[in-house]
Amino acid sequence: MEKEANYFTVGVFVSVTLLALVGFSIWLAGVHDFGHHDRYTVYFTEPVSGLNDESVVKYKGVEVGTRRADFLVEYKVILETKAVIQLDEVDLAQALNYLEAFDLPTGLLINFGATSLQFKRLLNKKYRD
Repeated sequence: MEKEANYFTVGVFVSVTLLALVGFSIWLAGVHDFGHHDRYTVYFTEPVSGLNDESVVKYKGVEVGTRRADFLVEYKVILETKAVIQLDEVDLAQALNYLEAFDLPTGLLINFGATSLQFKRLLNKKYRD
């Protein structure tokens, strides 16, 4: 029985194993995807809810930009999500401003970043039926 290791065989085994590990890492990272990609444009023929809708922001009747809520559900409820340690007054003010801009009666502010789920139901005092 041979007591000394064959250094050439061990070296080849280690090299092949390292090369396989690098190849697997590249494959796992998705770098292998150099293929052709097609771009599609999707048109909806009916109203779609749950997507990010934008509301026009006007100052003295002049359009100055847009604002976007996280989720607009059935054009009735705004769902604003956060991932912060603690909800601040700024977060609450932002969600209330969205309610007023979209002219909706209710909204929900949800924070996923705290140790337990935080949520607040929001009511728009300036809602017009």
